[in-house]
Amino acid sequence: MCCGERCELMVYRYRMDKGDSRIDRVDFAGLTWALPVLNADPYLHRLLLRFCEETLAQRRLRCSSFRIRVENGVVDLLPHGHAKLENVAAKLHISMKKLARQLAAERLAF
Repeated sequence: MCCGERCELMVYRYRMDKGDSRIDRVDFAGLTWALPVLNADPYLHRLLLRFCEETLAQRRLRCSSFRIRVENGVVDLLPHGHAKLENVAAKLHISMKKLARQLAAERLAF
């Protein structure tokens, strides 16, 4: 909560176990998005941006266009809590059965 010059940030750090791998995650309170970055490092930013773009380009080469369409549909629905099979199928203008069949054909799960 921000009060004049003083700002208290709520930061949550936790570890999730997901199968054989662990995921470290840091969550910031929503108000932190409006705060300025005081010690921005432009070199690091360019480096990380280039790395992310290269990683995405390689990932797209390995993925089918159907998988990318499904992922994009899920990304649009996630912030609203509506990333369910029926909603993704409707967004892709296909039936739930066809979505399930195509996911299974590509050895993907929802």
